[in-house]
Amino acid sequence: MAAVVAHEQDNRMGVKAVCTVFAPNLVVMPDTSDPMAMLAYTEKSVKLVIRLLSSHLASPLKSAHAPPVDDA
Repeated sequence: MAAVVAHEQDNRMGVKAVCTVFAPNLVVMPDTSDPMAMLAYTEKSVKLVIRLLSSHLASPLKSAHAPPVDDA
């Protein structure tokens, strides 16, 4: 995800956009048939992943974890 955000100027995928796409697949949603509860849980999971990714991007150790970015 960090590599995608690194190319935001080319792909228009900033932190919020990337997290909106990936969060529902990374966080397990409880079983419910209530659509409003599902929406609320999805919004919370997106906020969580935004915080995690933002923290990762701000970390001085990010270069040790992120794959090299090819600028070609």
